[in-house]
Amino acid sequence: TMRVSIELDAGLPFVRVRIEGENRASDHRLRCLVKGPLDGGRVVADTQFGPVARQPIAVDPTDAAMEIPLNSAPLHRYVSLFGERAGVTVHADGCTEYEALPGGILAVTLLRSVGELSRADLLERPGHAAYPRATPGAQELGRFRATIAIQPHGRYDSALLEEIERASDDFLAPLVGGTLVTARALPERVAGIELSGSGLAATTIKESECGQWLVMRCVNLRNEPTEGAWRVPGVREAWLARIDETPLALLSVSDGAIAFEALPRAIVTVLAR
Repeated sequence: TMRVSIELDAGLPFVRVRIEGENRASDHRLRCLVKGPLDGGRVVADTQFGPVARQPIAVDPTDAAMEIPLNSAPLHRYVSLFGERAGVTVHADGCTEYEALPGGILAVTLLRSVGELSRADLLERPGHAAYPRATPGAQELGRFRATIAIQPHGRYDSALLEEIERASDDFLAPLVGGTLVTARALPERVAGIELSGSGLAATTIKESECGQWLVMRCVNLRNEPTEGAWRVPGVREAWLARIDETPLALLSVSDGAIAFEALPRAIVTVLAR
């Protein structure tokens, strides 16, 4: 049994859908199906380091005898389906599996009930993949709750991807205002880290593994190169680095700004101190 509520907030480009219910069945998958453009064929899924286009996996019949690739795939925050004239994006809060079905439909997994760690009778992969063991706690029985957002939009382009990124932030981490009785004076302005550059999205700001650098990472969402800059108060030295934080080339620092170039769809890692 399920209860579905739909919320529409003024100024937001998506509709929020809350799904609550009670799972009384075992060994099954429950999915929410969202109807998109009928001619939808291009699928773009968000990943840890930015959105990527996904194509169905085709394997040789000999390899398929060992394992058949699944039609489902993971998503990080959202998945988009684009047609020739229109598209739709599904933002998911904690639901990390989707499948693009025929007819312009996106299916998002809400819950999956699993009763065994390994089975030998799976059609996609004959034979055990691990030691068989019962997992009754993974049947996901009882109450469940999921929230998704549906965002209709136009056809694919780089500027639209940036709008989808902003909408995902508004859905997953909305800014909420509150009142503090003790806040009688305005706080002083504090300068922080800032990323500038068309099409750039920040993904990481952390201490380096060696503890000697500040690691800043961003991804270029566009299909063309772009100029960017990190502004870090008090920075004296900066390096372009590999994703494993190995320094590659010294970067220029001017008035607290670290300039760099991001190639199309590239992940750029900068070390600063």
